[in-house]
Amino acid sequence: MKNFSVIVFLTLLLCSSLAFAHTGGHGKVNQEKAVEIAQNAAKMLTFKSYGMAIGKIDSSWASVKKASYQVVKEGDDSYIIEATNDEKSQTLYFDIGKNGEINAVKDAVDFTKKHDHSH
Repeated sequence: MKNFSVIVFLTLLLCSSLAFAHTGGHGKVNQEKAVEIAQNAAKMLTFKSYGMAIGKIDSSWASVKKASYQVVKEGDDSYIIEATNDEKSQTLYFDIGKNGEINAVKDAVDFTKKHDHSH
């Protein structure tokens, strides 16, 4: 079991390097891809903060289904993805650039303060 955990961790770590360092070059991402990036980011943030203001998040986020992620706003350069973790009664907002970069991850309180309204 320990070996399995190590393999899963290393796989996620490898994927995280690719996702958090993702740059343009593949063109703009669509809404579906932005949701996938947000979901992968949440899984990775259960292991490490990766410099995001939200920090490391609860491990229950790793099992939050794709249906719990939705695009709530599309701007010229990014998508705002809202994700809800029913187990923890927590909502996170992911600012995903149309180039695939993760600009920010915030909880509902910090996101509302910055945007001066909720979604």
